[in-house]
Amino acid sequence: SSGDVWSVEVGSSVVMSSEVTFVSRRELRFSLPAGVGSSVGVRVRSRSGEWSNALFLSYDRPELARVDPPYGLAGAHNATFVLCGANLGFADTHTDWVRLGGHVMGDVRLLNASCVAAWSARLPDPWPQPDDADVSVGGQTAVRTQGLFEGIVRPSISLLSSTTRPTAGGSAVSVLGEGF
Repeated sequence: SSGDVWSVEVGSSVVMSSEVTFVSRRELRFSLPAGVGSSVGVRVRSRSGEWSNALFLSYDRPELARVDPPYGLAGAHNATFVLCGANLGFADTHTDWVRLGGHVMGDVRLLNASCVAAWSARLPDPWPQPDDADVSVGGQTAVRTQGLFEGIVRPSISLLSSTTRPTAGGSAVSVLGEGF
């Protein structure tokens, strides 16, 4: 029996009385529906249509465990990355943004319950925060994670050095710079 309960509303999800366990006049139990976000309202509706006050719960915040590939070359075009972890939502619309190396990626698609693909038409040059990876799902941001991603500097040459340069080639040349 569900007592006088018609439904329980969790955010935009409705748990009908047939899915609510009436423990006593002071306690109900139900399975939390899939959802994302913080401060999600929970209300109970009686069979007569009266609503309870709302209390709020927060779903677990997203977590990142890996980025593939784990690097991105500054200035690269049409770059796609797969980020995997936990609590990344269950619909494309749940992901607010993905940020790699301090750069907000242009497009994000949910691949499955634990992975999203992020795409950018052009990666920044230079990287704002080359070691960071983070994601926001339902208004909750993962703890910024370092070590999962490396924004690689675009190759730049500052000096060429060789002892000889015969027209037949074959002499050793040293290239100094960064990004290689």
